[in-house]
Amino acid sequence: MGDIFMAVCTLGNVRAEWAVGFASAQQPAGRVLHLALVKNMSVADARNYALNTACAMDAEYLMFWDDDIIPRQSDAPKLLITALDQHPEIDVIGGVYPMRRDVPEPVVVEREGGGYSWCWRDGKVHPVYMVGTGFMAIRIASIKQAAPNPYDHPGVDVPIGEYFRTEDFGDLGQTTDDYWFAEFCKHWKLKQYVHGGVIADQIQDYGEIMRVEDAEAVMA
Repeated sequence: MGDIFMAVCTLGNVRAEWAVGFASAQQPAGRVLHLALVKNMSVADARNYALNTACAMDAEYLMFWDDDIIPRQSDAPKLLITALDQHPEIDVIGGVYPMRRDVPEPVVVEREGGGYSWCWRDGKVHPVYMVGTGFMAIRIASIKQAAPNPYDHPGVDVPIGEYFRTEDFGDLGQTTDDYWFAEFCKHWKLKQYVHGGVIADQIQDYGEIMRVEDAEAVMA
């Protein structure tokens, strides 16, 4: 079993609730874990930098754990890594967490163009079109089959491959790095999955906790 590169994409300040959850998390046993705090970059640039670094060091897996995602289980990182260990057909797997909206739907899309999905509620692993990048594990051997376009970033000595991008289309809205990466995976035939047994909350910088249950429609 190879090394795991865990990247925390952060602006430098985190909530105490997140820090406590991160410190108490159970990491995969028997592996060398490389932890990197990637800051002073946009989200997409930070993800690209981390993924390029993981490829260069020939890690087995890269894991993203953003500084606003709080998994409910202390063994959440182990669950994602174990799924990759057990199922070589999975290239990318992510947990379930809510959007930052009044209706905090899960950042999971089962079918392209099908809207946000609740297919994960049985607690099992499902193939999907898109899953949130904020709590995600990636098989590096799979991602190395792709050929991302290189670009220069200030402060980085060599060009880095573009796996993620955020684009603003004005009145038409914004393409998030989650959707960009979903399209990247589709183009390179990489398979994304969601792990329904890994549920996380998202915390706002002022302390509000977003939960996917708050988007559930309650029947009379």
